[in-house]
Amino acid sequence: MTTVGPAGDVGHVPHRPDAPAHARRGPLARALAHPALVAAVAWLVAAPLAAAVPVWTGADPFRQQDADLPLALGGIVLAAVAAVALRRREPWVTGLAAGLFAAFTVLLMRTALHGTPFAFEGAWSDTGRISAMATRYTTTWSSSDGIVAGVPSEYPPLFPYLVGKAAVLLDEPAWRLLAPAEIIVTSGAVVAGFALWHRLVAAPVALAAIVLVFAVFPAPSKSYEVLALAVVLPWLLSTVGRPERGALGWLPAGLIGAVTFQIYFGFLLYAAPGILVLAWTVRRDAADRTAYVLHLAKTAAVVLVLSSWFLVPYAVAMAGGGKQVADMWDAPQSSESPFPFLQPTPLGVVQLAGLAAMVWYRRSAWWASPLLTLLLGVYAYRVVNMARWGFTGHTGLYYYTTPLISALLVVAAVLGAAEAAPRVAERAARPVPPGTGVAVVAALTAMAGFVCWSSWMPASRWIPKDDNVAVPDPASGGWLNRQTVQAHAQRLPGGGRPRYAAEAAEAGVHSEMIPVERIRAAAERIRGAGAAPATVSFDEQLFALLPWRGYISAMRTASAATARFDDRLAELRRVASYGDPARFAEESARTRFGAIDVFVLRREGTGLTFRPLQVKEPVRFSRAQFDPAAWKILDGLRHGGFVAIRR
Repeated sequence: MTTVGPAGDVGHVPHRPDAPAHARRGPLARALAHPALVAAVAWLVAAPLAAAVPVWTGADPFRQQDADLPLALGGIVLAAVAAVALRRREPWVTGLAAGLFAAFTVLLMRTALHGTPFAFEGAWSDTGRISAMATRYTTTWSSSDGIVAGVPSEYPPLFPYLVGKAAVLLDEPAWRLLAPAEIIVTSGAVVAGFALWHRLVAAPVALAAIVLVFAVFPAPSKSYEVLALAVVLPWLLSTVGRPERGALGWLPAGLIGAVTFQIYFGFLLYAAPGILVLAWTVRRDAADRTAYVLHLAKTAAVVLVLSSWFLVPYAVAMAGGGKQVADMWDAPQSSESPFPFLQPTPLGVVQLAGLAAMVWYRRSAWWASPLLTLLLGVYAYRVVNMARWGFTGHTGLYYYTTPLISALLVVAAVLGAAEAAPRVAERAARPVPPGTGVAVVAALTAMAGFVCWSSWMPASRWIPKDDNVAVPDPASGGWLNRQTVQAHAQRLPGGGRPRYAAEAAEAGVHSEMIPVERIRAAAERIRGAGAAPATVSFDEQLFALLPWRGYISAMRTASAATARFDDRLAELRRVASYGDPARFAEESARTRFGAIDVFVLRREGTGLTFRPLQVKEPVRFSRAQFDPAAWKILDGLRHGGFVAIRR
């Protein structure tokens, strides 16, 4: 394999085995015992069993006894693997541990969502928009926004695209596949991250790095971001940096980069200043600068070519009048501390150690200077976009840099500890007890597992009821995971509730939604089976569940730049200004952006409104504008809804 060596020179760098015993095996035995392969096989075998446990036990995730069961099972498995590791100190055991940790995350997520068909966060907010994208991709092969049909996606499309195509293949609604997809991608991120890290470092170090990345960003509702964060750092070090074990070839680097970019390109954007500086530094010191530049150019070309199916339509749409508004939300995270290493928590201490390791080893360890460069680049992106926000109102989503900052710091802590351990052992007054490394990695894995459990179960603090059965404490603040509870509170399209909706309501989370199934049935009676009318709806959950063509988003700062929200809103106001029913019906059928066939409006007093979030003045309609001769009316609906369907 063609690689870029430690000094930037191109050549063949053989893989360095982790242990002499491993090296003495034959080629086939070494391949079968490769930690990454063992991790993948262990995950594929154990994950279905882990997913079945909540079904076998009938787990109620709102019941403390059931919620604690994954901790007990995970502890037993961890102890068993640690015992094996103490007797067989070979890399494949660490691969087994990585695969079983991935399966443990399946057990946690499947238990947390047992009793509901919805993904974390239900059909609300960002998850609802991802569900809408997946639903849209059941009807189109081209890049598309989830809400507004006919415009290319601005958001990385690969995850919802694959969910949508799987829904067609399996003949299932896309929203029903979102939870399994989140579970598969989140757990698979462990294996993918471990495999890439193991190219660079010994297997135990790779395992410690990936579990700590999970600990700082346990976000299954953003499973695609979890995957991107798990692979982006080892990929950058292997592609742009100069690792001791040699860089990735341009083709595998390009393929991995293309998947990462299309899954979630945010982390690459936030690190872009550091990536450019790192590339310049490595090129400056490379023995063959031309070969290094060609390596990067070919890698970038693969990424761009494979991503062109959504990049080119996006660029064309932006040239045709697209307007960026999604980064104008006045997010509460905007003022959070950008220094997670100052938090008085165990993870804060680890991150502080990582910062110290970057600085201390910057001239002596191959990884330290690149990680420090990337970290400073992320901070540069954050500072520049904070200033941009202050002057222009555009944030560049700088507050989403925190997970990347934390990941850089914990990874540096792990690599720094691995660098220091031999020297500390040499200088210690007494011999280091055998198995110390196993104990440390096991402790880090246990900590990461508990962090995930705390973040994914409906709650991590309970209070006893009169029958002495503990339930989630609604007054427990951050101890209540609202995204998980929301999945259980979410109404079904037909109006029903998931199995544990009552427990979700008792925990203080309620969810309302317009009667999607009733609206769909009425539209199909009028417009034919499978109708997907262009719709204005104040409730975006409609688009999360049905492949209908939205006319405009219900939240300005969550709309795609390609959808031209402000232009569409102005056109909608123009249409609403016609009080004459005949003229209103005529104008709403020929707007600048096509016909509007369905209005799903909210009743407010005697009027009707479409009130997008982040817009001060709503669009106002009146009941008199909708002539029953031109519109089928559904009124008095749950959630304050009024529906008019063009005949």
